[in-house]
Formats: sequence, C-alpha cells, structure tokens
Amino acid sequence: MSLVPGAIIARSYRLIRPIAEGGMGRVWIADQIALERRVAVKVLTEEIIQTAQGLELFHREARATARVDHPHVVRVLDFDVMEDGVPFLVLELLEGETLEERVLRSGPLDPEEALELMRQTCDALGYAHECGILHRDIKAANLFLQQRPRGMDVKLLDFGIALRKNAGRPVAIAGTPKYMSPEQLSGASLDERCDLFSLAIAIHYARTGLFPFPGDTAAEVAFAHGGGAPPITKLRAGLPPALDAWFARALAMDPDDRFRSASEMVETFEEAVSARDVALAVSTPPPAKTSFGWAKAGAVAAVIAVVLFARFAHTARRPIHAAATPSPIVTQSATPAPPPPPLAPAVTVTATAMVVAPPPPAPDPEPLPSPPAPARAHRAKPRPKAQAPVDPRDVVIPGTEGFGNRW
Repeated sequence: MSLVPGAIIARSYRLIRPIAEGGMGRVWIADQIALERRVAVKVLTEEIIQTAQGLELFHREARATARVDHPHVVRVLDFDVMEDGVPFLVLELLEGETLEERVLRSGPLDPEEALELMRQTCDALGYAHECGILHRDIKAANLFLQQRPRGMDVKLLDFGIALRKNAGRPVAIAGTPKYMSPEQLSGASLDERCDLFSLAIAIHYARTGLFPFPGDTAAEVAFAHGGGAPPITKLRAGLPPALDAWFARALAMDPDDRFRSASEMVETFEEAVSARDVALAVSTPPPAKTSFGWAKAGAVAAVIAVVLFARFAHTARRPIHAAATPSPIVTQSATPAPPPPPLAPAVTVTATAMVVAPPPPAPDPEPLPSPPAPARAHRAKPRPKAQAPVDPRDVVIPGTEGFGNRW
C-alpha cells in the first residue's frame, strides 16, 4: 500500500504527514476517524518488512510498550495490519521535543530540569525492570520532553530492541554505541544495570552537551571505556563536586560497581545535586553581617573624628593664651627693672633680664568632660575580647537507531 497524506489504513486511520523516520520505519501524524483524535502511527519500512527479524522486533516493541503501562512511557493505543499485511503500531501523539533536540537547540539543562528528568526517567525505567523488560536503547533521542502547566513531563520512547530480563546472552548486539555499556558492546549477558549505565550517559549529555566516552564506532567507544570517564566538573563549571563520584560509580566498567537499581540511582543523584545548595549556603556570608560591618566601621570613624577635632581645638587655642602671659620660667623682682640702654648702630647689645616673682599662671582651657568612673563596688569586670567570626569562605565541604513520535 502506498503511504501518502490522506491515505486511510485499516479503515480507521487517515494519514496526515510524516514526522519522524528511523532505521526501522516511519512515524506519521494521523486522525483516528472513529474517535476524532490525533494519534501517531508507526509503520515499518519495506526493507524491514521483508526480514523475519525485523517483523519480530516490531512485534516485540508493541508487546513491551503495551506491557509497561506507566505515565512516563509512551502509550500504545492499537496494533493492527494494513490490507496488504503490513503491520503498524498506533501510539499516543506527543507534543514537544526529544532531549537531544532540546540540548542542540538551547544547550544543557539547568540543575532543576536535569533532576526532574532523572526522577521521571528512573520512575519509568524502574517500572519497566519490575515488569521484566530491559529497554537496551536509553538515549537522549528516546527521552521526549513535553511542557505542561505543572512543569516538564518526560516520556520514554522506542522499545524496539527491548529484551526480557534473564534472557541470557543476546542473539545480536544492538543499540547506539555512545550510550552502550561495556557488557552490551562485548555481547555479554545483560541485566537492568546496562540501562542504568545508558541513562547516566544521557544525564551527562543533558548537563554538559558532551559524551564521557566519545567515539563514532563501537570499537572507539569500547576503547574509551578503558580510560574511565573524566570528572564532569572539569567539563562544565558550576557543577557540585559530588557529581564526580556519582558519575564515576554510574559509569564503572564492572556492573557490580554500579548502582543496583533505578531507585538507588535517583536517590544518590538527588544527594549529589543537593550538595551544591549546601556549599552555596556555607560559602555565602549572610547579608545582615555585611550591613552590620559597615555600620560598625562608620561608628568607629565617627569616634575618631570627634577625638581629632577636640585635640585640634585644644592645640589651636594654646599659642594665643601663651602670647598674652609671661613664661612661667621668668621671674620678676620687687623693684622695676631699668630700661635697657639704647642700641648703637651695627652693634648688637644683649639685655640682661632680672629675676622677678612669677605671676599666677593662667588657667588652661577646660578639658572635655569625661564620664564619671563607676563606684568601686559596682565596677564591672572587663569583657573578654570577642573572637573574630569564622569566614564562611574558609569552610570547605568535601565531596540500533531509534526514533520518537512527536508533533
């Protein structure tokens, strides 16, 4: 059957336009005629239809997605075949963009958005694991972000290569290399920890826009795993140091060294992110102390100004008073002293002063009144010198290709 806009498939869905295309098929916006609502219709490509493995993967996706009935997993509405026998899958139509599109458009998520993404994805992934299903293709292109009045709403997409837990060694290696765990790349037996590894890669990409293990092929990524993930705080400034330890555990080579469940993973992530808020609270001085410091400095400056003014006023008055009275070192006799002889021209004559009785000294200017000293019985003990407050800044706190369906 030719799939063109306006075509009606299974006498129930009218195709409007394609919105996404991947390695296995194409997704269309369609009208569900009977219920008059918009849906997403996923149809396999002709190449996949001709292979038994492709048809099996498509049926597996339909069954796995329908089994994981969760608010943060895209819902399966129908599964049917067209008149020519081609199967199709009907999903709820989502409005928004994938995490990959969001980062490419506006850069890394802020801390609150990344934490909400982590909470909702771990909730959905943990439920899928409880249902006995491994997703195997967790990546930024399969995390769909919708904006709701209450905030961001995350939907997990594409269970096309999902696998049952305890299924043993997979028949084929499938996934997106940059997000695949070491055991996926080597074809070893898998459990839920492979999904948790891939989710940590997606969160790393959401916060930095970079991949901890770069490479375009599975071999390049596997080689990068051997060197370990670089500290995320060196890739982007402003991240809490506790995230370095968190990613080191989440991206460990050995699955036994990683988180055991999605719930443990999100709990420790919340603790690592909250360490940033604690560090900021300790390193930022309270505003009240800052204003009090300026007030105290102003008061000290005012006291110094008063003391200097008083001292200057007292010093300025002393020369005038000394010129009006004889020096207390010179004395005067009872009889008046004879006038000195006239000076001869160009001759220096030295006059001899006679010893006279000293006049009563003139009183000095009154000193500034000082507060009366307290009585001896009530004299207060001197207060101990206040210790300098600890500067808060000195405190250091240790620490296979999928596609989405969207409008």
